[in-house]
Amino acid sequence: LSHSRGSFTFGTTTGDVETTRAMLKVGKPLGDILLYGVLGFSDIDFGTNNSDGYAYGIGAGYKATENVILSLEILRDSTEINPTSNVDVTSVALGVAYQF
Repeated sequence: LSHSRGSFTFGTTTGDVETTRAMLKVGKPLGDILLYGVLGFSDIDFGTNNSDGYAYGIGAGYKATENVILSLEILRDSTEINPTSNVDVTSVALGVAYQF
């Protein structure tokens, strides 16, 4: 489950956008690297318009030390705002996690 906030510009229109995702992550460890794919549902809120869609992506995690994991993930959200308008959003996330 994830939630993100951002802003958008479409022509001369700008605004805020919030995305909530529920996804399943499946991966394959290769030594200190974990490669994975994600698939799930997304809810995109443009303030005046809210739409459900789907999300998918790929990612990798690298165990840099015994306690530190570095990650990179690319996600794509796709939703239909109305019968004539589709919105596709691509996001990239870099992460650092510390395991106790």
